[in-house]
Amino acid sequence: KFTIADATAHRLTIDTSGNVGIGTTTPNHMLTLSGDQTAKIGLYSTNAQGGTRNWAISGDNVISGDFALIESNAKGGNPISAGTTRFYIAGPGATEGNVGIGTTSPGVPLHLLNTNSAKIRMDVTNANANARNWDIRTNSTAFGDFQLMQSATNGGNPADGTVRFTIDPSGNVGIGTTSPQSKLQVN
Repeated sequence: KFTIADATAHRLTIDTSGNVGIGTTTPNHMLTLSGDQTAKIGLYSTNAQGGTRNWAISGDNVISGDFALIESNAKGGNPISAGTTRFYIAGPGATEGNVGIGTTSPGVPLHLLNTNSAKIRMDVTNANANARNWDIRTNSTAFGDFQLMQSATNGGNPADGTVRFTIDPSGNVGIGTTSPQSKLQVN
């Protein structure tokens, strides 16, 4: 067993099985982080590209027991003090286990939040010529709409394909049209 300590605590331990502990003398995994304060892992880039951001993996980000992936708001920035949570799993409480993408307060099992248009993409890697990719999206043609879009080709981008189903902001349903003029319009 190998340990690095200071006058107040053990800081790093490598046990006889090769497990590494930071903040613990009994690591039970290949890497175990432990501490009285929030455990965080920083992923910092030295890439000189303008869009490069730093990331943090954090427990206890909003409430005790939660989990978050956080991106810095600026190149070289600190994601914890000036970042945006991109992926979140709620800790203990009424929403425990709910997943948020773009939100730290997921109200349902999977909650997507985006300023303009929330989207879910389903891609297929099947070689069959008839296989298509799909998007489920909101606020695409008009704010308040809902659409299902299909790619035109195998492996294609649904955004470049065909809208197969629309619910417009007034509740009209269109199949084969993005602007239904009645409660149900099929083209």
